[in-house]
Amino acid sequence: MNDGTIRLSASTSALKDSLCKIAEEMTATKDAFTSSVAAIGAILDASAKLATATNSVMTSLERNGFE
Repeated sequence: MNDGTIRLSASTSALKDSLCKIAEEMTATKDAFTSSVAAIGAILDASAKLATATNSVMTSLERNGFE
């Protein structure tokens, strides 16, 4: 192997390592985002259930003359 080939091989290896690291970081970011979206979904679901329950209580109170 000549010096140019050795440098190219080292550069290629470094580039591959860098790309692998970037891919790992992107996967971690995607996983964190997915977890956040799931948590937000759970919060919105709980909020919708609370709104439905509140509406039901208010309707019941109105029917019974409490306003």
